[in-house]
Amino acid sequence: MELAPRGIRVNVISPGPVKTQINKKTGMSAEQEKNFEEMFAAKSLLKRIGTADEVARLVRFLLSEESSYIIGTESIIDGGLRLA
Repeated sequence: MELAPRGIRVNVISPGPVKTQINKKTGMSAEQEKNFEEMFAAKSLLKRIGTADEVARLVRFLLSEESSYIIGTESIIDGGLRLA
């Protein structure tokens, strides 16, 4: 509310499990990482985990003029995990 008069929009992105390179730095073995991904994929309505590109496309949209009337929202990008 304080930033809107200055034309600053604030929105939140809440991603679910996303496959990124940082997953390899968790100390999990390749098998543990695979099991982790499969567990979350099984719980997701889309039966997979997300990609960094999918989250980046949402960020790009929120930064674009196409979303100029969107403000104060939370965008959940989790493949339906929270709905399952």
